[in-house]
Amino acid sequence: MQDTPKRAAIYKRLSEDRDGVGDNVADQDRGGRKLAADLGAEVVRIYNDNDRSAKAPRSRPDFAQMLLNAEDGVFDLLIVRDLDRLYRHPTDLEDLSAIFTPKGITVHQERSTHPLDMSSAQGLLVAGLMAQVNVYELRQKSARQKDMNRARAHQGVMHRGPHPYGWQSDRLTLNRVEADRVREAFKRVLGGESLRAIVNDWNACDVPSPKGGSWTYATLKQMLLRPANAGLVSYQGTILRDVEAQWEAPVDPDSYYAAKALLTAPERRKSTDNRAKHLLAGIALCGGCQNPLKSAMTLGNVAGFDERQKVMLYRCTNPECGTKVSVRRDVLDREVTKRFLDERGHAYTARVKTTEHLGERLSEVETGIRSVTAQLAEDDADTVALVERLAELKRERAELNANPTRTVWSLLTVTQEWEKAGIERKRELLRSHLVGLTVARRGKGGKAFDPTRVQIVWTEDPYDATEDDMTKTDPFIA
Repeated sequence: MQDTPKRAAIYKRLSEDRDGVGDNVADQDRGGRKLAADLGAEVVRIYNDNDRSAKAPRSRPDFAQMLLNAEDGVFDLLIVRDLDRLYRHPTDLEDLSAIFTPKGITVHQERSTHPLDMSSAQGLLVAGLMAQVNVYELRQKSARQKDMNRARAHQGVMHRGPHPYGWQSDRLTLNRVEADRVREAFKRVLGGESLRAIVNDWNACDVPSPKGGSWTYATLKQMLLRPANAGLVSYQGTILRDVEAQWEAPVDPDSYYAAKALLTAPERRKSTDNRAKHLLAGIALCGGCQNPLKSAMTLGNVAGFDERQKVMLYRCTNPECGTKVSVRRDVLDREVTKRFLDERGHAYTARVKTTEHLGERLSEVETGIRSVTAQLAEDDADTVALVERLAELKRERAELNANPTRTVWSLLTVTQEWEKAGIERKRELLRSHLVGLTVARRGKGGKAFDPTRVQIVWTEDPYDATEDDMTKTDPFIA
C-alpha cells in the first residue's frame, strides 16, 4: 500500500514590491513547488505576504492565517526560501513554535538541506539564534540607513526612494508638467482657495496623483508642505539652512513659507482633539489592499426617509485599491463588538483595588464584647468558653483600631470593563486581543450585511486568572 504524501504549505514574502508585479514571490513559488516535489509532498496551501515587512510582529495577514491553518492541522510541513522570509522578530517565532512544536510541523528551506524541527532542543535553539540575528541585522541596517540619509542631506542631495512629485527620476531636474501643477497649487492657496477645491478640479480633469490615482486632501497638503519645493534641505523635520540643495526648485522660499503658514494655521483645523472618535478606524483593514479603513460619510437611502440621508461608513481610501471596500460604521461596530465579547468577554483585563472601611465591623465587635461580658455575670455561664471568646474579640478590636481599613482586590473581565470604558480604552482592549481584522468587499447584488465579510484573527488564548492574582500588587493586562 502506497504511503499518503505529506501535505506541504508554501509561505512567500517580499518586503517591498515597488513595481507591484510580484516577480520575487513568483520565483519563491516556483522554488517552493520544486522543493515540495523533491520531498514527495503535495502542496495544499500557499500563503503570500507580498509587499509586507516582517520587522513589526504580527503585522502580516497571510502569516496569521497560516498559523490558524497549522493549528487546525491543514499541513504537515512548511516551505520557505529562507527563514528571514518567515520571521524576523522573536514574537513571531514564539507564535510559530507554540503551534509547530506540538503539531510536529517542520520548516524546509530552499537554500538549506536541513529541515528545522522546533520540537527538538537543537531546532528551537537554531530558530532562536536566527531570530536574534535578524533583529541585529534590522537594527544595523536601520542605523546605516539613518547615517546615509543624514550624509545625503548635508550634501544637499534629495532622499532616496520614489522620486517626489514635480521632479524627474534623477531627483535633480524638474518634470515641467508636474512642476507647473505645483506652482499652480501654491498660487491658488496663496490666493485664498481651499485645498478641497484644487483636489476636485484636478480629479475632474483626470490629473494623476503622485501614485497615479486620484488626488486627496491629505496627498495635496503633504505635497505642498515639502521644503524641497523651495530648494530647502531638511533632515528629520529640521531645515538645514547652511546646506544648498542640488536640485531645481519649482517655487521660491517666500512662497513656500507663506503657504505653509496658511496650511498649518490653527484656525484651519476642524478639530483640536487628536483622539480617536470611532471604534474601528485604523484598526479594521481593507480585505483588498490591507490599508486601514477610515471613517467617511456618504448620502444613501435609509428606511423611513423619503430623501437621501447621511450614512457614516468605514471606507478604504487607497486610490490604487481595486476593491473599494466600504461598510456602514454602526453595523461593523456592532458586529465586531458582539464577536469580541463572545470570544473574549470572559477574559480578565485587570485587578481592581478598593479600600474597605472597617468601622461597621468595629461596632459589631464592641457589641460582642459587651454581650460576652454580660453573659459572664450570669450564674450558669460557661466561663472558659466565654473568656476565650472575649479574648478573641478584644484582639480583633485592637487590630481594627490599629488598621481601620483594608485593601480588597477584585478581578475585572473584558465585558465588565467594556461596559464602562470610553472609546479609547475600548480600542486598546480590541488591539490587545487582535492579530488582524479585515473586511472584504460586498458581494454582487447583496444589500444586507454579510457577517462573513469580516475576518478576525485573535491572539492566543487570554490569561486565566488564579487565586494568586488576587494578592498581587501590580495590575495586569490579559
